[in-house]
Amino acid sequence: MIHNLDDTRARQILAAVVRSRIAEPRVPTDWSPALGQALAGQFEAQPESPAVSEGELARQALLVLADDPEMRRAIE
Repeated sequence: MIHNLDDTRARQILAAVVRSRIAEPRVPTDWSPALGQALAGQFEAQPESPAVSEGELARQALLVLADDPEMRRAIE
């Protein structure tokens, strides 16, 4: 399911999951270069690694989050 998401939809779902988990609703959750860098750091992407699209990075984050049953329900 997650592997079949297009880039835009993967980013939208990840943003919605993040928004649902933030206590402060005014925190911006739109995709930004800073968010991309934070995710790359969290997933230990190496600087010399080939660049991936924002959508691919979002799909990978969703796959990791889906390992947690509670998060899987939020993603679904």
